[in-house]
Amino acid sequence: MKFARFTAVAFVTAVALTAACDARPFIVAGGGDVAPFQSVGADGKVVGILVDIYAECFRRLDIELLYEPYPWARAQQHVESGEADGMSTVITEDRLRYAVPGQVVLAEERFVAFANAVNPHFDEIMKAHSLQELQHLRVLAQFGSGWVAENFPKTAIEYASTRSDLLEMLALGRGDVVIAGEVTTRRRLETLRRDNADLPFDAITGSANVLAMLEFHFMISKKSVYLNRLGDIDRTLEEMRQDGTIRRIYGKFGLDGAS
Repeated sequence: MKFARFTAVAFVTAVALTAACDARPFIVAGGGDVAPFQSVGADGKVVGILVDIYAECFRRLDIELLYEPYPWARAQQHVESGEADGMSTVITEDRLRYAVPGQVVLAEERFVAFANAVNPHFDEIMKAHSLQELQHLRVLAQFGSGWVAENFPKTAIEYASTRSDLLEMLALGRGDVVIAGEVTTRRRLETLRRDNADLPFDAITGSANVLAMLEFHFMISKKSVYLNRLGDIDRTLEEMRQDGTIRRIYGKFGLDGAS
């Protein structure tokens, strides 16, 4: 009789979870403008590699999807609280407190140092081969950048709201170095140079030395009603990798996808 009661409770719980999942879309919290992975177009719509990957993944799973961009720190807060279900990011100890990572690597990016040519540490930054060589400098980082927080002293970090703000601060000499994704940062600099001729963005150079290779994974909130679907999401993303869908999405935005 006790077994039957336990089975009934488990069944009711499973039905309740399924109903909760069906009651609302899966919400992905995006971290602002990180073109070509995610950006907001002139029409207000979110576009990019990750947007398309998730759209196809959840279409195959027959789950309605909402992709909502926020300032990066706020996006993570929404995932931690369960207001949003998941995000794409680098796995850190702090994020593991409140979210569970998937196995599939959605993006991989070379992180290099960017510095202003008039900075007295410029040559030193360009020659650096490790993060340890830059520990004594003023590092500019976006609010919510857990990876920078794990790799540099708190006293060495100065934060800004957006990635564009970081590069403006670097151009104006309000910091020594920005350590960021090579592709996304170079693209952002092209836009900033075109749209802000009055600011010295031309003085910013990225180093040739790779300081870190960072993998970006899907992470789902431990409070999400979809937590029990993580295995399905992982399997679908792996199918998309195997059948070439992810590579084709990368190609649409002018990049090579992960094999």
